[in-house]
Amino acid sequence: MKLLRTMRLSIKLPLTIASLLFLMAGAAITVELQLARGLNAFKTDVAAVNQQEREINAINIAFREQVQEWKNLLLRGKQPDKFQKHWSAFEKNEQDVAIAVGHLLDSLTEPEARGLLIQFAEAHRLMGQRYRAGMETFKAAGFDPHQGDLSVEGMDRGPVKLLREASGALAKNSALVSASTVEASHIAEIFSLVVISTMLLLGLLIGFLLSRSVLRLLGASRPTPPRSRARSRAGRLVDGGRAARRRRNEHDGSR
Repeated sequence: MKLLRTMRLSIKLPLTIASLLFLMAGAAITVELQLARGLNAFKTDVAAVNQQEREINAINIAFREQVQEWKNLLLRGKQPDKFQKHWSAFEKNEQDVAIAVGHLLDSLTEPEARGLLIQFAEAHRLMGQRYRAGMETFKAAGFDPHQGDLSVEGMDRGPVKLLREASGALAKNSALVSASTVEASHIAEIFSLVVISTMLLLGLLIGFLLSRSVLRLLGASRPTPPRSRARSRAGRLVDGGRAARRRRNEHDGSR
């Protein structure tokens, strides 16, 4: 602080301005980093869980189409061309489901949804085996839809339940991630306001100290008014006259 008092104004003023600019730049960079962090969280976390929800919805659609193709096979399978058409569609949907489940498991880290999806994948594999056995029963029964349906009755209920629970777990996780991201953005906003307010107060304080220093320097270098100079000269003349009379008195006394 003593150094600041003794520092010349030509140095102190540019230094103060540079300090204020530095503080403002620091505040701007801090706010920008906080906003970038919130945006990055939205792009990664929220976007990732939303993509996972879309993927599990696509799995659900492909699975339902697979089951529907089995029903179409039972209804129209007496005709060889229809049998081949619907069985090929059944196998294609089965493959699409398996590929989509594997792809989702590669990116899914939420424990509950991941565990349910693994169980679904195994149940779906076993269901495929049962449906193939049911297809042979259907053919052996002279393409009787009733016999074919009885051979796989209820086989799709377990996978449907697991898929529904996995979808619910992903939706719950998505809501939690979104809420966490919103909370983090609010914290970043509050932090940014605190930083900006702090920088503003520091700037005001530095400006106040600088103005005091400038006023002090101006007061020290202010020229003496003419009336004061005249009074000072008159005072010196009076003092000089008194000193001369004192010397004469001393000289006369010594005679």
